Amino acid sequence: VSSLAGMQAIECNDNNDTETIKRGISNSRKMLSSSSALYRIVRAATTHISDPIILEWGLRLVYFLSLEDSSGIVSKLCASGGCDLLAQALNTYTSQDEIVYWACKNVISWIDSIEAAKDVQGRLAEGHVCESVVCLTLATRCDTMSEVAIVVAVRAIGSLACRH
Repeated sequence: VSSLAGMQAIECNDNNDTETIKRGISNSRKMLSSSSALYRIVRAATTHISDPIILEWGLRLVYFLSLEDSSGIVSKLCASGGCDLLAQALNTYTSQDEIVYWACKNVISWIDSIEAAKDVQGRLAEGHVCESVVCLTLATRCDTMSEVAIVVAVRAIGSLACRH
């Protein structure tokens, strides 16, 4: 999780470079959402759920793709089995902070997406991603879980609870 700061912030000396990078990322997200790439990403992570490294990077990728939901990426991720992926990740890897962290980051991001909020809520419930799953993770590991993972898990519980 310590590499998160480097991943989330792209530092540039020139504001024009920053804007160019942001436009490039936005265009890539739109391109990926219009193809079957989202389905393939979710399927690859689900197929290789027994490999925590592939799962963690799949969750990271899904999170960064879902940050801009202008093209309905979150709804497409849900329709592609993304909710089931989050549930499996939280149920299978409660002992791995990175996976709990990225699964909960996705929950927060998806629920907070304005365009897909109602659709996401229903699909998360169908996929058995609810407060109780995240609470169970916290209850079984709160004494050994990193503070960053705890904060994100608590935020996920709050996001899920607000939508009910």
